[in-house]
Amino acid sequence: MKTSNSTKKLKCSFYFLPAGNGDCVLIQYQDDDSAYRNILIDGGNRNQLEFQQQKRKILEILDEGRKGRLDLVIVTHSDDDHIKGILKLVMDKQLEGYVDKFWFNSEKTISELLFSPFQHTQPYLVDEQASGAERSSRNQDHDLYHELDKNNKWDHEVISFPKEEVIGNLKLTVLSPTIEKLQKLDEHWPQMPLNAKNVSRSAKCVSDHNQSLNQLMKGLDSFEEDVSPVNGASIALMLEWCSRRYLLLSDSHPSVIVDSLADFIPENKEALDFDLVKVSHHG
Repeated sequence: MKTSNSTKKLKCSFYFLPAGNGDCVLIQYQDDDSAYRNILIDGGNRNQLEFQQQKRKILEILDEGRKGRLDLVIVTHSDDDHIKGILKLVMDKQLEGYVDKFWFNSEKTISELLFSPFQHTQPYLVDEQASGAERSSRNQDHDLYHELDKNNKWDHEVISFPKEEVIGNLKLTVLSPTIEKLQKLDEHWPQMPLNAKNVSRSAKCVSDHNQSLNQLMKGLDSFEEDVSPVNGASIALMLEWCSRRYLLLSDSHPSVIVDSLADFIPENKEALDFDLVKVSHHG
């Protein structure tokens, strides 16, 4: 999807890249001086062959550096269908070389923030054949922590509401997670079995892809909010670029987003307008 600022003829493009069962979004936009900026959010859970295809697409979008670098790479949470592709990116010297900064809320850094004892994770295999929602992987969280800990592109900061960051002429506002949701995740991780056969899912294995928008709207009265601690700790963002506003929800909890957005609604309005909304759970 492409949007533009007609006055300065600047462009902002959203590339929804192949991501298996998950998310992988590359946002490319132009600064006030027309220079290109890029933000990558999640990496999906592609296998190695599909990752190579994804890599070629990212390099094509970056035009091998002529259209900027990856100013920021965000891992929204540690579910396999979001983190796996980032692990592959970090291990790929060519792609990793384009990255300037990572955002990643690891189990260990959350524990350090909350002054809770960190329990070292042990490896278990992620079931790649699982249908529906993927399994939460403490193992991948642990692996990514140690890979990012080797370089200076990750400062170990825990990202939470209401953090703001400006990259060029784009402003990022973190709407989720809250400290409360991080606490719930911190309590949840040690309960996760370290045996692949007993690992529980992070969300219900259900789908409403075959329903029309009208059917979905009629079912809102029976809506049940996701209660997964892993999803609740997802990094969700409001992006503001020129006169545009975008909402990227990852797998965050709706009630958290509603509460966070309330702080930004002007007194003379009932809601905020968004030019694009990326709904939760790959909708």
